[in-house]
Amino acid sequence: MKRLGDFMTLVLPSGQESAHLSPASPLVVLFGWLNASPSVLRKYVELYTVRGFQVLLVRSRFSHATHPDTGQQLLRDVLDFLKEEVSSHPLLLHVASMGFYMVSWMVYLMNTHEDKYRTVRSKICGLVLDSPVAESKGAFNGMVIGLTNWTILQMFIRFAINVYYTFARQSVSTYIVLEKSITEKPIEAPVLVNFSLDDPMCQVDALQRFLGKWRALGY
Repeated sequence: MKRLGDFMTLVLPSGQESAHLSPASPLVVLFGWLNASPSVLRKYVELYTVRGFQVLLVRSRFSHATHPDTGQQLLRDVLDFLKEEVSSHPLLLHVASMGFYMVSWMVYLMNTHEDKYRTVRSKICGLVLDSPVAESKGAFNGMVIGLTNWTILQMFIRFAINVYYTFARQSVSTYIVLEKSITEKPIEAPVLVNFSLDDPMCQVDALQRFLGKWRALGY
């Protein structure tokens, strides 16, 4: 395992001793979800490493959403790493739950810096959306469930979210831009979507609307 920063960890295939990417092994970029424990993330990582994949694990925290500049910087770091490392690696993106917000930053940056990240985009061969939270306000409501099981505390946090959406107009406008970017110019690769119809965090109605927009574009 090779740590690349506070929120990025490169995990090599089982038994591989080199701390550098192997040109013969595909790379999975796994975007974790809010408050995911290291032990649970490790199980997701091992699904790939035991099969010979390399995994770049990208973790996020609540502040990456409430302060969009920090989320943007994290995904710049991810893309810059990939730009240097993936010239011969096919890429699979696995996005779990709130990780969808982070991959929205990834798509936005690839859309706005096409020349810089053209190689990265061309290497993406598939996208797995695992119970994605695909709407910004729905994402925050999903965070409530991820943060606490206490009903009263959930009510308080939802009230705080509504206040935030009322006054943090610059951040909210950023969420809208991200949603527009990933909706109108998504990654052109096969997509597998897994979700449960009774998943309160996934915000199924919002996800269905989002997927409907992709289908309308022919994806």
